[in-house]
Amino acid sequence: MKKPTSKIILDQETFFFTKDIGLASVIQSKDFKLIGLNSQNPHEMYFCFENSKGLDEAINKHYQNNLTVNSLTLLSSFRNLKNLIHQNR
Repeated sequence: MKKPTSKIILDQETFFFTKDIGLASVIQSKDFKLIGLNSQNPHEMYFCFENSKGLDEAINKHYQNNLTVNSLTLLSSFRNLKNLIHQNR
């Protein structure tokens, strides 16, 4: 399966951006640091993560359906990110 392009070439070495709330929930569930939201366009919200060691590997494992995530942690991350979107509109 081809991985969708979620990286924006702003500062690829420092930050990882995605507008996919599912992927963002997985990333946050694996304890990668959420920096904040980027909402220059009111119809698109990008989640900004610190591009730390292991992030690319976790994303690749996710798209290969080979990443283990606690289901309660994943749902909690999803709800928290959804609340952040609504707070920043």
